[in-house]
Amino acid sequence: ADPELRVQGLTALAMLGGKAGKAIDTVRVALGATEPAVAKAAVGCVLAMPPADGRKAAPDLQRLAASAADEELKAFAAEAVKRLQPGAAPPPAGKK
Repeated sequence: ADPELRVQGLTALAMLGGKAGKAIDTVRVALGATEPAVAKAAVGCVLAMPPADGRKAAPDLQRLAASAADEELKAFAAEAVKRLQPGAAPPPAGKK
């Protein structure tokens, strides 16, 4: 599929917030995308989900944080891993 369309779809899914958790398997596939923009959108989508759903993607996020070629994606994935830890503080207001 067209990477631009995948990014748009993931962005729309993230807007659903709590309901996005139902699509965790699809989002996990997108975390493995070769296009950094798609993977970044998938990380954002994971963070928009309830933490219990987002944690299902922890192995994928850890892999990205350890080995993504794109440094911005690597940092975003590492931040997501931290934010999904049980007991983690929520992000500051206005920041995702």
